[in-house]
Amino acid sequence: MRPDLFQPVDLDDLTYGEHLIVWAFRTLAKGRTCAIVRKAFEHGCGDQANAAFTAMQVFVQQLSVVGRRSIDHAPPGCPTVMRDELVLLRLFSAAQDRDPARFAAHFRWLAAS
Repeated sequence: MRPDLFQPVDLDDLTYGEHLIVWAFRTLAKGRTCAIVRKAFEHGCGDQANAAFTAMQVFVQQLSVVGRRSIDHAPPGCPTVMRDELVLLRLFSAAQDRDPARFAAHFRWLAAS
């Protein structure tokens, strides 16, 4: 995914994995755990679903602890992806690509550190 950060992006434009990350982030950032999100992790992650969901919970919790600003995110049902949510997807992409410099840059942006 490489959309322009200044153009609106719709959830329908995302891959399943990207959609799941945004949906889970929105839900967990609101302090909720949702059975539907857990089921989506089971569908998308198979045997690793519990570990992936737990990792996401820890990530959101740690971001809220170390972050110095509020992350701009839409409510769970909103079809538009916010700019910070796109940065979040880039952060996950950097982690998957094993690119620590890019990961750190995106994390610093989100955490304002």
